[in-house]
Parts: sequence; structure tokens; C-alpha cells
Amino acid sequence: MQPCRAYLWIITGLLSLVLSTGKGYAQTSTCDTALHLSLAKLQEGAFEIPSHYWRYSKLDVAPWERSQGLDQWQSINPRLWLDSLPQEAFSGLGWFQVQFIIDSTLFHHTIALMLFQRGAGEIYLNGRLIETIGEVSTNPDKERKYNPFGDPIALKFGGRPLQTLSVRYSNSNAWQLYNNYGRFARTAGFRVVLGDMTKSVRKHVTDKTNYAFKNVSQFGILMALGLLHLCLFFFYPRQQANLFYGLFSVGVGLTFYIEYVHRQAHQIDYVIYLNMTNLALMFVLPLLLMRVFYTIFSRHLPLNYYILVGAAILASLTAFDEKLNSTLMEAYYGLAILEVIRATVMAIVQKQRLAWFISGGVIVGMLFLLIYAASLGLIAAPVIPEWTRTFIRYTGVLAISSVMSIFLASNFAYTNRLLSMQIVQIQELSDKTLAQEKEKQELLATQNERLEAEVKARTAEIEQQKDEILEKNLELEQQNEYILDQQKALQLKTAEVEAAYNKITDSIRYAQRIQEAVLGEIDQIEQHYKEAFVLFRPKDIVSGDFYWATEHTHDQRHYQIIAAVDCTGHGVPGAFMTLIGNDFLSDIVNKDGILHPDEILLQLNNRVTERLNKGQTHLIERRRVNDGMDMALCMWDKTANRLYFAGAKNPLIFIRNGELHIIRGAKFSIGGVDLNTEDKYYDCHTIIPQPDDAFYIFSDGYQDQFGEITDRKYMTKRLRELLLSLHHLPMREQKAYLEHEFEQWKGNKEQTDDVLMIGFRLR
Repeated sequence: MQPCRAYLWIITGLLSLVLSTGKGYAQTSTCDTALHLSLAKLQEGAFEIPSHYWRYSKLDVAPWERSQGLDQWQSINPRLWLDSLPQEAFSGLGWFQVQFIIDSTLFHHTIALMLFQRGAGEIYLNGRLIETIGEVSTNPDKERKYNPFGDPIALKFGGRPLQTLSVRYSNSNAWQLYNNYGRFARTAGFRVVLGDMTKSVRKHVTDKTNYAFKNVSQFGILMALGLLHLCLFFFYPRQQANLFYGLFSVGVGLTFYIEYVHRQAHQIDYVIYLNMTNLALMFVLPLLLMRVFYTIFSRHLPLNYYILVGAAILASLTAFDEKLNSTLMEAYYGLAILEVIRATVMAIVQKQRLAWFISGGVIVGMLFLLIYAASLGLIAAPVIPEWTRTFIRYTGVLAISSVMSIFLASNFAYTNRLLSMQIVQIQELSDKTLAQEKEKQELLATQNERLEAEVKARTAEIEQQKDEILEKNLELEQQNEYILDQQKALQLKTAEVEAAYNKITDSIRYAQRIQEAVLGEIDQIEQHYKEAFVLFRPKDIVSGDFYWATEHTHDQRHYQIIAAVDCTGHGVPGAFMTLIGNDFLSDIVNKDGILHPDEILLQLNNRVTERLNKGQTHLIERRRVNDGMDMALCMWDKTANRLYFAGAKNPLIFIRNGELHIIRGAKFSIGGVDLNTEDKYYDCHTIIPQPDDAFYIFSDGYQDQFGEITDRKYMTKRLRELLLSLHHLPMREQKAYLEHEFEQWKGNKEQTDDVLMIGFRLR
């Protein structure tokens, strides 16, 4: 146990004694060992039965069945702190008993009993069994330990002042676990809390819900950040900061998950391994965070890092000795904090990129975490409420995670900008090379024509001047040598053009990897629905069509959003539009929390228009940017079972009971020529899904494909008839049939445009 936790428990124990004395819970009137209770006191708030009211007997005989000679009771803390308890005092099974003196307000009244235990117990009131939790036995094979974590148990008193609560309790392997794991298994007993039934049930449900939400949400956020950066490292291994930060974020997320599971692990001995795992993470996480700093700000690991590794190893070797381990852990974390400060100060002095931003976020996060640690030990709980401590803790963790994620995302964007500049440079070089090649070809043609004319002239002169034949032949050989030199130079230029073309192709293929990483795996999207498929066939290496999907939870309602987007053009220009659209959609939904499809489209239109025409106000009358996108977007409210749709030109098709329905999108594109966004609007349509409804959203690539045989487009009508004939099949079979139909229609014809089609069933 950490020292701050020990101090907190000591202070809590002293306060409970003071409060129990002041409020009259343990008055000594007729019996020193009886606890006085009244309805008014219970309604003031739940309280734990103080340990000095409990009596313990090692005899496995019910108290009401004993003869007077068998009554061997002793005072013992029912929590059974094994590190301060003689081994002969608790042999693995026994009886605990406490007596109450209640006033008339509690006669035949039901109150809440909340039990927290490390073993198995049977609860008796006045000799009557009221609850069995686990299976009590001294045989480890038959005993079944179970911790109910304070689930309220109804305790109904009789109509007399003196009431007796007895607990038959066992923890057969307690000493074995303590001898094996030391501090991780030093408590083997139980504690009982009493309170008003209505208030206790309400508080118990609220506490469990809040606790689960806080820890699971933190776990989800940190795991998502960690996996995202691990994926970025997979696609770009040179940026090792993504690897170490991804592992750090996953590790911190696991600590929140372990804390959540700790409250859910009814199997008692399992908690030992959770605590040991959490302690191991406490050794590793500072080292991972330091590796992130060194990867960003330094080219090599300094000696200080190896000192931290040694401190972590030394602290881990003392894991089973609480006092020594706590001291070494404090020293280890102190060294880690000093090293973070040193690394950030050096980065600021060296004027490294965004050093101030990272330093500020990490220092703020550490300050919040230090305040949280102090609130657990030196500051009493009533001074800082639970929700405030939770806010301080989560703010500290998210401050560090947020600045690191923003910095690494900035690096990713910076790399993308460099790649874009290189593509432009390569394009310029290619154009220049092609122009030079054209000039060479024209020069060669001119020289060939001039050479032919000279040859004819020389031939005529040979007939007239035979004496000049040798001289003219020599001149002709010189001309031939010059032509050979020009041909060699032309071959070299041709090789340079081929090399430049290969570089351009490699760059575009790398851009394809970036686009695929941004769009995400199709299989992951399909798994979020009862059935789904995504048919995605870019015309070129990179696509101007893109799919986008996300999940969002708001006010305990779960939303599933998916969109099919057709950007202006295809190839590299269209791919850049997909990156812009993907980023804006993620910001609008996941960051700004806008969930209505019509509002999402309107916000996307405003942002695309603003971005693509930024800085071009003075050119509006002469030239307007025609870049934009058509799209169809669906949002499924899983909680209310409602599907909402909005479209920009593109429709939604759904088939129900063999009948095809079309919901058309608005007549306005996203972005486009018309810069006046005030007149644009997008309608939101609501559908109540029924079982086996089939929904389809798509771009215009499929129906615009020209056929090899007819040399005509596939057309919308033929596509609707095809979907109607396929809708009863499983979605994966529909996808296979659609691909086959597309290939049969296209034949050897060139693909006309990017193709994107999404089909799904909800129920």
C-alpha cells in the first residue's frame, strides 16, 4: 500500500471514531459492547460499524447453540489485517458478532446492510439466516469467495430493543496468500456498512454508474489514442515517437481499466494479480513517457535514462516490501519528474519546434496529478470532494495525453505538407524534362532535314565535282558523329524522364497508403452493423470517393454514423479533397459534437467553401473554385432505433418488403461554384428501421460506367433494378454480385470514375 493511502485510512478511522462519539452511534448506557441505532441517525448518512463493537470466536458453533462453557469471544478487527494479527488468532473460519440497541423507530423497520469482504460469509439476525454470500468452508476446494461490493441487503429488525447480528465467515487460504504475496494479500476480512435503504440503494446505483463511466471512458479515450498512434507508427516506422506514445497511452488506459475491473472482480484472489499488474505498469509508464521525450527532442538516449531504468528495476525488486518499495517508488517518480523538467527546459533553450506547447501541457498535467496524490494522503476527503479529485486526476492525465497527441498529429501534418511540396516539385521537374525532350526532338528533326538537304546537294556536286568527293565524305562523317552524340544525349534524357516518372508513381502510391490509413479498414466498418458491405474501387491509385464512419455516445444515447462521399475529380486532386472532407467530418462530429445529418452537411459546406476560397475574395467575379463534393450521410440512433438521412445531391435507397424507396438528397453540393452559402439548406429525413430493411448509399461511379458492348452508361434505373433483385441476399453476397456485374459490364473498357457503394442492415 502506498503511504498516502495509509495516511488516508488512518485519518478516516480517527474521524469515524470522533463522529461516532459525537453523533451517539456508540453510546454506553446499559451495555458497553452494544451499538445504539435510531432511524434519525441512519437517515443522516450510511456508516461503517466500528471494529471495537465486534466480537470474534474461532469455534465453528452457532452462538445460540453454545453452552455457557463454549462462549470464547475476543475483540478483533473484522477486516483481519494479517500483517498486524497473530496467525493463531484467525484459523480460516469463525464467528463474528455485534449487538445493537435500537429505539422504537426501528421496530419492524427495514434498513440496508452493505457488505465488503475478502472471503465467504453467512449473515444471521437474531439467529435467523438472512443472506449467504459465497460458500463458507475451511476446505479451499469447497469454499467459494465472493465480494458483493456493498450491494444493499435488506435487514429487518424485530420488535425488541436488543438485536444481534452474527456473521459466520471463512477465508481458508488467507495466510497462504499472505505468505506468498505479502502486501498484496494482507487483508482477509470484511466490513459492514449500515444505512437507510432508499438512500443506500440510490447511492449504490449512482456510484457504480459514475465509477464505470469515469474509468471506462478514460480507458476508451486513451486506448483509442494509443492504437491510433501505433497504426501511424506501423505505416510510418521512422517516427518512433508514435510507437512509444502509443504504448504509453495504452498502458495508462490499462490502469483505468484495471481500476474499473478491481471494483467488478467478485472473485477475490483475482484482485491480487490486478494489483501486481497495476504496480508493474507504474514502473514502465514513466520510462515510456521519457522515451517519447527523447525521441522528439534528442537523437540518442542520455545517461539519465539508464539511471531511471536502474531506479525502476531497484524499486520493482522490493515490490513485496511496502515501506521500502514506497520509499523507492517516491524516489523513482521524483527522478522521473526532474528528468521531464530537464528535458523540456533543454528543448526550450534549443528552440525546438512546439517545445513550449509540450512543456506547458506536461507540467500542467503533472501539477494536477501531484495535487490528486496529495488529496489522497495529506488532504482529508471532506476538504476536496470526490468529484473534484476525479476532475483533477482526469485533467492531469488528459493534459499530458492531449498535448502529446496534438504534437504528434502536427508532425504528421507537417510531413504531409512536405510530401505535397515534393509532389509539386516532381511535377514541375517532369514538365521541364518533357519540354526539354520536345525541344531535342524538334532540334533533331531540323538537323535531319538539313542533313538530307546537304546530302542531296553534295550528291549533285559529286556528279559535277568528282575531285571534291573525299572532302565531302569527310564532312559527312563528321555530321554523322554529331548525330550519334545527339542520340546518346537523347537516350540519357529519356532515362531521366523514366526515373522522374517512377518517383512520381512511388510518391502517389505512398499517398495511397496515407489515404487508406486515414479512411480506416473496411472490415472494421462492416462489423458495426448487423450486415454491411463497402464496395470501393478507385479509378486511379488514389481515389476521389471516400467512405467515412464513426460512433458517438451522447446523453447515454449511442449513435452510428456512416457516409458515402464523392469529391470533385479523381486521382491526386480528388484524394486531397477526401483528406479535407474526412478531417472536417471528424471535427464536426467527434470534436464539435454535431449529430444531426442536416447540420453536419451544412457545417461541412461552410468549412469546405471557406477553406477552398480563403484569400480569393478579390477573384470571385473572375474565377470561382468549383471544388466540392456530393454525399449521402446516415445516422442511426441505436437507443431510439431511428435512422436519420441527409444528402447533398446523392440519395438514400432502402428496400422494405420487396419495395424500393428513394429518399433524394438536396439539390446543393457541398462547396462548389456558388459561394453564397446562406441560401443552401439540407433536409433531414427520419426512418424507423424494420427487420431485414436493406439500405444503400453510393456515389455516381457505378451508374456512370460505360459498357464495352453498348458503349453506354449503366444508368440509375438499371442499378435500382439490380439492387431490388439482390436485396434479399446476405450483404457480402450482394457485394460479390455487384463486383461481378460491374466487371461484366465494363469488360475491357477503361473505368470511367471512382466507384463507392455502401449497403447495410440495422435489425
